[in-house]
Order: sequence, then C-alpha cells, then structure tokens
Amino acid sequence: MGLLHRLHQHGEIGHAALQHRAQTFKAAGQQRQPVAKAQSTSFDQRVYDLVAQIPKGRLATYGQIAELLGCWGCARQVGWALRRLNLPTEVPWQRVVNANGRISFSPAREGSDWIQRQLLIEEGIPVSEQGSMPLQRYLWTPELPTLFEP
Repeated sequence: MGLLHRLHQHGEIGHAALQHRAQTFKAAGQQRQPVAKAQSTSFDQRVYDLVAQIPKGRLATYGQIAELLGCWGCARQVGWALRRLNLPTEVPWQRVVNANGRISFSPAREGSDWIQRQLLIEEGIPVSEQGSMPLQRYLWTPELPTLFEP
C-alpha cells in the first residue's frame, strides 16, 4: 500500500490533495526525478544543492539553510524554493523544518506536510502527530570547509 493511500486511509489528507499528489507520483512512475536546473533560479538551485548535502536521519532549519548560503533573514525564501520542487525529487526537502523543530502544516501544502512527516519517520526521526521533533538531537552541523567544494 502506497504512502499516499495510507495517509488518505487515516484521514490525514483531503481527497483533492490526495488526487493531486497521486497523479504527480504516478506520472513519475514512483521514481525520484532530478531537479531541472533550467527551471530553477540561481537562489533556488543553491538551496537545492545545499539541502542535498543533509544526511539521512538529520535535520536542518529554513533559517540555517539561508544562513549557510549567506542570505541571513531569508528563511521564508528557502521554504518557497523548496515548495517549488516538483515531487518526487532527489532533493531531501523533508529534512528541512522550522526553527521550532516542527513541520509547518498548512492546507496550501496540498498534503506534502503529511508526506514530510512520513518520510522523516521512515528515516528514523520521531515526529509527533502535531509535527514536532527533537530538533537539537537530529540537527545537522555541516563541516563548513568542505560544504561548498565541487
């Protein structure tokens, strides 16, 4: 049983959101697709490249990603860049959470907030029903000298 079906079965995603995401995953054949660089702005691509470095089972915050990019105060822009990703993707977007160590739940996310929760749980990160997790325990601390090496 697929992730979307399980979430829908538990009433966690509205029907319209489920259909939208199911079509996206079905069209991609359940295969993760790389980010199309031509469709991304320079800022977006920098966000994707940095987020791709977050190891499995670790978390970063939107503000942390912005600061590592040298864009202090641009946490919201990091969130919007990640929202522009076409799912499924190889960029581990689910590993980026808000500064309180929570998933930002919103109907505007069309079910990706519940997908994010499930993906984090599958990586071994405990996430409450309300979307909170022990951020300090799982916070990613990159090695800065090697962070931007090609």
